[in-house]
Amino acid sequence: MNSDGDRVQVSRREPGHAVKTMGIYIAPRGDRTAQIEYLEGKAEEFATQIQTEGPATRNDIWIASCHTIGTTLDYPMPATTLTEKEWDGIQSIMNQAVLPRAGIV
Repeated sequence: MNSDGDRVQVSRREPGHAVKTMGIYIAPRGDRTAQIEYLEGKAEEFATQIQTEGPATRNDIWIASCHTIGTTLDYPMPATTLTEKEWDGIQSIMNQAVLPRAGIV
């Protein structure tokens, strides 16, 4: 029942089907694939924007990375079970675009 007391149909999902809840893709079986794909997509989107956007200072690029994509990646970290290697793969997508534009060697 919903908050109005009306009956609602609950959809049945397979244990491996991930659903986004509270900003995190989780599956009852523990499959992390959907979460990895989501975060990689966000990192790729940000990397594309950084590479194609107009002129910005090195400081602007660094601040943008820390306060936009950085928080997008930080938020789900404690609630996921991604390995260090998986996180490194996601971070490397972003770092390949951000670090050169921010003047970091």
